[in-house]
Amino acid sequence: MKGKPLIELLKLDLDVVRGDCLDETSKRIYNEQNPMSIDEQARLDLRLRLIDVLGETPAATLMQSVPPLPYDDLAKKTDIDVAVRDLRSETATLSTELRGEMATLSTDLRGEMATLSSELRGEMATLSTDLRGEMLGLKTELRGDMVGLRGDISLELARHLRITVVANFVSILGAVALALQVA
Repeated sequence: MKGKPLIELLKLDLDVVRGDCLDETSKRIYNEQNPMSIDEQARLDLRLRLIDVLGETPAATLMQSVPPLPYDDLAKKTDIDVAVRDLRSETATLSTELRGEMATLSTDLRGEMATLSSELRGEMATLSTDLRGEMLGLKTELRGDMVGLRGDISLELARHLRITVVANFVSILGAVALALQVA
């Protein structure tokens, strides 16, 4: 089949695709009434048949130019460009939404922190006032206790002083009485 005109090769290729000159396995795979996906065995069968019809080099060239999957599954550069553009647009939209949500959360967080800070300051002021009040109450109570203690000490000292004065007076009287008896 080498050296045949291109039109005959194309006619022969059309016959191969239609299944007119294929063996039974290849006819089953390429049957228009029952299309099936092309698997590796089908590609091998086609390659072997093409080698029989076209020869080794043209068969290899043709098989290399035919993708191992349906053309619908192949992506064109424009398909990829559209997908990339859509992905970039979606990413930009999501980024903008995320920034907006982060700004909202940041504002909310700052508001909550300001509220908590105010509440904490209020509670600290209340505790400080309560503490000062308790300390003033303790100071007053301590002064009262000290005044009472001074009074108790003064009474105790006065009682001891009287006892000491009476004891000294009794001693002096005893000494005078003894001196008068001796004289």
